[in-house]
Amino acid sequence: MIATWQKEYIEICFPHDYPDIFLDHIAKYAYKKDIKNIKEYYPLKRAILYDLNMNYFKKFSGFEKFLEDNFFEEIWKTSKEVPFSDMEFDMFKEISIKLMRKRGERMLQKLIEVNKNKI
Repeated sequence: MIATWQKEYIEICFPHDYPDIFLDHIAKYAYKKDIKNIKEYYPLKRAILYDLNMNYFKKFSGFEKFLEDNFFEEIWKTSKEVPFSDMEFDMFKEISIKLMRKRGERMLQKLIEVNKNKI
């Protein structure tokens, strides 16, 4: 997660190689979920707790809404079955490509729906 220095602008991206670590930290620190056996990454924790980023997370009614609005539900579910950070590289690559493709397709579909009447 990166909070830029421009006023009222926050860019959300994976700051870490593993989305399970990223989403676990958001669940625990932004939404106060009880996450067991978290693989602590303190720079990520600090970034999440930064005021501008916490204001971003407050825009969502809860963690589930954050996942839904950012198309992370399937990534979250998969990471609870087998954490990405525990996978062998080939398995990580294969699953990540499938999940990111599905996420991208959903994002594109949403973009098309939102702009359908503007064309």
